[in-house]
Amino acid sequence: MMMLGERVSAEKAAQWGMIAEMVEDDALEARVDAIAACLAKGPTRAYRWIRANLRAALEMSLTEALALERRTQREAGRTEDFGEGVAAFREKRPPRFQGK
Repeated sequence: MMMLGERVSAEKAAQWGMIAEMVEDDALEARVDAIAACLAKGPTRAYRWIRANLRAALEMSLTEALALERRTQREAGRTEDFGEGVAAFREKRPPRFQGK
């Protein structure tokens, strides 16, 4: 596909696992807003570490990537958001992350 520049339909991209979901054109903006709202309520520091680790892993060995993940998991476990996530789970309520 990359070499020949062939176009792939949305249906085929979904079958191949290249996209997570499809929406009609007129529903796109509402779906994007819903996803953005969900992400904004999430553990933003953890999101930052996820993105950074994925980028870094492209340039390192599996052993190095696992060591990086171990370090960031340790850091994440020390955040207020981690404690909030655990408390929310125990109390069976939605978490209220603060990015701390």
